[in-house]
Amino acid sequence: MSVREVFLAWLRTLRSADRTGAEWSDPSRGGYEVVRMGITGVGEIDLRPTAA
Repeated sequence: MSVREVFLAWLRTLRSADRTGAEWSDPSRGGYEVVRMGITGVGEIDLRPTAA
């Protein structure tokens, strides 16, 4: 598996109540996990999805 695209976002706020849309309510689309870290910690985690 190769990484084709990388996205970076700067979030001012993050509230679970603001999550809307099919990506949050449809369980067949998988799950989403919020991981909070500083920008220097990004290189230390594996962002690839786990095998189904």
